[in-house]
Amino acid sequence: MIAGPVVQVDWDRKVVVRDGTDFPFDPREYWILAPAATTWDEECGMVHPLDFGFMLHNARIGKGILPPLATLTDHFTSRSLKVDDALLAEELIEKRRVAEFPEKPSRLDSYFLNTHREVAERRAASWSWQNRKLVRCHLLTTTGTLHCGLVSNYEAVKANPTSEELADLYWEQSPAIVTEDNKHDVELLADCGLYFPDWADFDLLDTPSLVAAQSKYRGIWRQLGRQ
Repeated sequence: MIAGPVVQVDWDRKVVVRDGTDFPFDPREYWILAPAATTWDEECGMVHPLDFGFMLHNARIGKGILPPLATLTDHFTSRSLKVDDALLAEELIEKRRVAEFPEKPSRLDSYFLNTHREVAERRAASWSWQNRKLVRCHLLTTTGTLHCGLVSNYEAVKANPTSEELADLYWEQSPAIVTEDNKHDVELLADCGLYFPDWADFDLLDTPSLVAAQSKYRGIWRQLGRQ
């Protein structure tokens, strides 16, 4: 049992009420593939720090309310942990966002959401993300920015990671409506808070396991952070 604020969902008013505070939300469901590892021991071997379920842990502690990602990483420099052309693509897309599209949310500080469960399931299979937990969520609407991007535009930049024209296209092309024809190409960047209605089912991180993994792989994790 987690001590903390009482949470109620008022679907008529479209607010989550936590400890007397209203959090307006979008009633539409979105789906996120969240890292879910909570424990580690020597038999697990090398583990990537982003495999741990920090997102779900924080949502459980917050009784379903998760602050914007930029708030959680406020004291850190956000960077991509991708490599090769994928890393070059992320860096160019971010560079062009800062220069030409500053009103758009950064890919480095946003939650990546799927508009349909079946889309998330297909992506999990395609990307071999079976170690992630598929959970539903809602957008908190008090603050934040969104961008409805196309995965195909990102892939085009990855294939040609020096093309500013293609990088700009990622930000310029944003479908107003998600349809059966384009839903598998759409990714929603959400620089806002989220509400997870199933938060009570989320597992908490096992702190001793996390500390043990950090102690064993500290040097490797630091190297990952420099890439």
